[in-house]
Amino acid sequence: RIDELIGTLAALEERVAKAAYFLPNYDVRAAQAALSAARKAADARRTAVAPRKKFAFKKKIHKSSAPIPTQQPAEQSIAADGAADTPLPAIPPGRGEAGGAAGRDVVVTSDGGDYTFAGLRECRVVIRGACTALRLLKCSGCQVFAAPVEGSCFVDACDTCVFHVSTRQIRIHSTKRTDFYLRVLSRPIIEACDAARFAPLEGVDAEGAYAGAAQALAAAGMADAPDLW
Repeated sequence: RIDELIGTLAALEERVAKAAYFLPNYDVRAAQAALSAARKAADARRTAVAPRKKFAFKKKIHKSSAPIPTQQPAEQSIAADGAADTPLPAIPPGRGEAGGAAGRDVVVTSDGGDYTFAGLRECRVVIRGACTALRLLKCSGCQVFAAPVEGSCFVDACDTCVFHVSTRQIRIHSTKRTDFYLRVLSRPIIEACDAARFAPLEGVDAEGAYAGAAQALAAAGMADAPDLW
């Protein structure tokens, strides 16, 4: 049962790591601290109930006089940079795109699920129909049309983009030089951003993004959203 518990904790740690893209930093740290404490308790319990190893004489190992190579400062710097660079999330098939060639048109017909677009460069993304949630991560020079997002939209580490979004809630984190055309039902949450500009979605031709945008907004109850952009 202890091994099953440790397996469950490992699965939870993986889920927390994936959720770090759209959860507040405080919640991520709290979840990681709780999981760390639980893992330490489980490891201590497994050690306590594990059978003791029988004593046995070991052969003496003669140490070599050759010095052990140490990591060079340049290698340490590269390792530190690699750790700081968060990898793109794994996206299930049909739920968005991560990376890939630049300068593409990406058109998705939504079935009402969650969608994630990460690491795109110079792409035009159109989501036809309503989706439950939308995550835009590390995109650069992209134009995105999403109307409506029936749940929340999370934007993180994007640069020089233009987003046309109608959503119930939007959180924008670490994003620079990006224009937002919004129709939002609650106040936007903006964290650590620079040179971001905002305007109402009515200021652009939302219908021009794809046929049926106005009908989708009306069906989601966002046709007459309050001006909370």
